[in-house]
Amino acid sequence: MSAQEHPIVIVGSGPAGISTWLHLHDRDPALAARSVVIEQATHPREKLCGGGLTWSGDRQLGFLGVSIEVPAVPVHEVEFRFASETLRLPGDDVMRVVRRWDFDRALVGAALDRGLVLHEDVRLDAVDPSGNGVTLQTSRCTYRCRVVVGADGASSTVRARSGFERGGALSRLIKVVTPPSGADSDATAAHRAVFDFRPIAAGLQGYVWHFSCLEAGRPSVDRGIFDSRVRPELPRADLRAILAAELAGAGVSSSPTAWRSHPVRPFTPDAALVRPHVVLAGDAAGIDPVLGEGLSQSLRHGDVAADAIVDAFERDDFSMKSHAELFARHELGRSLLLRHHLAAELYGEAARDPAEACRRFRAWLAAGLP
Repeated sequence: MSAQEHPIVIVGSGPAGISTWLHLHDRDPALAARSVVIEQATHPREKLCGGGLTWSGDRQLGFLGVSIEVPAVPVHEVEFRFASETLRLPGDDVMRVVRRWDFDRALVGAALDRGLVLHEDVRLDAVDPSGNGVTLQTSRCTYRCRVVVGADGASSTVRARSGFERGGALSRLIKVVTPPSGADSDATAAHRAVFDFRPIAAGLQGYVWHFSCLEAGRPSVDRGIFDSRVRPELPRADLRAILAAELAGAGVSSSPTAWRSHPVRPFTPDAALVRPHVVLAGDAAGIDPVLGEGLSQSLRHGDVAADAIVDAFERDDFSMKSHAELFARHELGRSLLLRHHLAAELYGEAARDPAEACRRFRAWLAAGLP
């Protein structure tokens, strides 16, 4: 099997991987031009994410001079439901709901226009970080590089085979796309995103969501349940029973055979995000355990990863130790740390007191934290 030499191999062509390459291209175009992104699937590829792109994600794209125009539903109000109160966050640019296969394909297209080298339909079989770099065995060929970026999702092969300690419990997610119901018929519902935290009383460490979206050009509603498991010592909630009850309460008829599920990795501050010659980004590194926000944060992961990689090449030091300081200073690192602590509070003692859970969440919103 042939071997290819590249300074950097990015595994995964989702938002984290492509953002990393775009930020590399912005900082060191020559280095980016000699690097490659490998992808197990081919675009367009199905993704189960709810597709909420917040203002911070669009801002990160703006820093790169990238505009992704795909069919989307703009959200003008976000509603957070608690047993004791409903909190509302208005704003024309709170977020937009996109279909991930459209968004990811458009983002890849923007990178290809700037010279991205993308190898699709490449299965990663083995990762060997040793000596002066990393050797990747794939279904296509052997890749050798100085740095590998694991942007290959919650079940990251790079993470599993590069010597990282096993993380804590994975989050769980179930989703379904349905036609609008009677509860979605008022004029404002089409531009409202709902995060329903009331099921935390039943042990859910997360929420049920309802986002208006477009499915094959038709107005639809993306619905689902997110269980962060940020408190793994507590009993597991019955996600299917909770989701079924929530759908019935919304007047939605949906067979569980149409439901889709996948694991999600929550961010934890004690989990390593780098090893010598290896950087994790996006879902492989861990997402926000409060709102399950992954898309916008994956775009910001690319900013930090690119800085650490460029620094490694400039210093000829591939320990990747600078990443920790860069991540801690970056808005993303501060945000994820704060959200981890909030999630631990919300789904621990506060979960037994609906009014207290609402109070803590309201204080977080009022502080304007990232």
